[in-house]
Amino acid sequence: MSEVDFDRDIPKGEEPPYADLKGQFPRKEYINVASTNLSARGLKENELTIGGSSADFNLDLVDMPPSEYPLNQVRETITGHVTEVDDTPGRERMLFKHRTGAGIDMRPDGTIIINAKYNTIEITGNDQKILVKGDGDMHYQGNLKLSVDGDMDVNVGGNYNLNVKGARRDNVGESYQLKAVENYETTVIGNKSTFVKGVNTDTYLSDNNIITKGNMTTRVEKDINQYAGEDTMITSTSELSISTKNANIAATDMVVQSTTGMIGGDNVFHYGKNYYGTSATFTAGVTAPTFHGSLEGNAKNATEAGKAGTAGAIGASGSAGTHTNTATDTDVRTSFPAPGPDAAWLNDYLTQSGYGYRIVSIDVGDVIADEIDKTNTYNGISKVNLTTRQVRSKLRDPNTARNGDFIARCQTESILSSSVIQQKPDGFDIGRIENTDGTPQRAFGEEFPGGDITEKIELTNNVRKSITVVPAQLYNPELNLVAQGVIDARTPLSRGIKLGTFLGGHADPVTINHIIDEVDRVRIAKNLYLHAKFMEATQRHLDRKNKFSVSVSEGFYKPEPGETLEIDSINELMSKGRAVVYEVRDRNGLISLKGTFDLAVHVKDFENFEKMILSYDSYSPDGSLHAEIIMIMPEVTPLWKVEYDNKIETRYNNVVQTNGELVEIL
Repeated sequence: MSEVDFDRDIPKGEEPPYADLKGQFPRKEYINVASTNLSARGLKENELTIGGSSADFNLDLVDMPPSEYPLNQVRETITGHVTEVDDTPGRERMLFKHRTGAGIDMRPDGTIIINAKYNTIEITGNDQKILVKGDGDMHYQGNLKLSVDGDMDVNVGGNYNLNVKGARRDNVGESYQLKAVENYETTVIGNKSTFVKGVNTDTYLSDNNIITKGNMTTRVEKDINQYAGEDTMITSTSELSISTKNANIAATDMVVQSTTGMIGGDNVFHYGKNYYGTSATFTAGVTAPTFHGSLEGNAKNATEAGKAGTAGAIGASGSAGTHTNTATDTDVRTSFPAPGPDAAWLNDYLTQSGYGYRIVSIDVGDVIADEIDKTNTYNGISKVNLTTRQVRSKLRDPNTARNGDFIARCQTESILSSSVIQQKPDGFDIGRIENTDGTPQRAFGEEFPGGDITEKIELTNNVRKSITVVPAQLYNPELNLVAQGVIDARTPLSRGIKLGTFLGGHADPVTINHIIDEVDRVRIAKNLYLHAKFMEATQRHLDRKNKFSVSVSEGFYKPEPGETLEIDSINELMSKGRAVVYEVRDRNGLISLKGTFDLAVHVKDFENFEKMILSYDSYSPDGSLHAEIIMIMPEVTPLWKVEYDNKIETRYNNVVQTNGELVEIL
């Protein structure tokens, strides 16, 4: 084809080589306006698709001034790839953006933003070194796996804090060593077990104290050897029992005393200096070289039978024999009262002396126990310390909301405001109100010159719908169970969304370890599949404005043993994977009240659900307003059939304000 002069008329049928044969150009925003790129003129902002942030995660991004023509050189391709080199003062910037919103953004202050819409893959052929001169902050909203083929060294100059909501397992192939320069403390709310196949040696170079509030049992199959360099004391307020086939007790000074009891038995020899008592019975003879005591009675009469007379007739009289009474040895232990330890003396000895038994009382009033285990403190609602976010989650169940002791305790700990009793948003303003009718949607491109601001889209989403869901094989929990053999946090539910996304909510992260039945896990995963598709669709919508992100605030719910969930309450539905609480946050990681309401309006018009609740509360200790969106999805049948009712309501402090309307509270 010969060179074409575009300054002259083009004969019909002889279009230039880049003619718009598909009718894609001019784009709507360029109709009747100059064709110079809108970004180059400062009328449009090219950004990577960043969206918002998550809780407690501030991206620290500063808004830039508009670009100035002709200082911003912009090149945009047919599909939407953009390169931008901007020399506008205060906006010195380089941007390389993919049509999906991924890319690299080099900001005026030297900040570099790298965004991958889905996966990021880095391959380093040799060593990798990363130097961060400031702080680091990483947040994985899914799962994380770290594999190191060689050694791994972690050096922490300050404190090291590890919080694990679920189970922690350490498997060590060889030795395990832990060294604490100062104190080492372990707190276990439940049970603790230690298994050692080899020898266990505990060496304490100072005191060793074992304090047990309940029973203590020690079982040893073979020998027990206890050696004390000084004193050994064992006391018991009730009973001390020692039994064995053979016993050896030896001491240079020994005291055995009691008001009642028995010492000795058949074939027991007693050796001692003195024997004291009020009576004695001997079943055989008594042999003694010298008898100390009274021989009055038969012993005296026996002397009369002894005759010392001369030989003579029978019956002749003679002199009577004699006997001697020798006083009992008075060399008695001076510690005993005469004639020996009686009941009164022994009571004083046991209760007042240094050898008496000790009264043992451990954790009187369960002060320490209640500090470790908060079950009593929180009236059965939780065994651990709660935050305001967790309290907000607990109060979604009516049974907990009626628990006055729990609410009072949370207020005492300053994690719940006094306005929890308010049933109306007094002190707050009312903004927009939207009902179930379709909401007029402003036409795309209206903010640009040439956009048709009069175009409206009317939608209606308030009808009951019966749908058969056809999930992709990769995201079908039933197929994943067959392929993986397990449904767990790593089970995929949608692109970039795993089941773990709904376990690690900011408010109250949990696990599904307590769900033993795989059938139940599959049912939960199928219900959460609907939420995964919802998250995918809503984030795609938010990416158009590119200011907010939707994330899970409260996902799967695990009740505490002391909790009784009301049937069909939000928390009970969350325990089945049917209900999820979402929050809309900006780039500073803060809840956006306006963004939350805007998203709720969009959802009621474009998405399917059983019920959507626009939930406000003033539970924060400072009484500030908080906003979330509660999505309730229908139960997914075994054949993947669902029934959508598309109901909407607004709540304040868990009290229904309107049915069939979304009310904006400001």
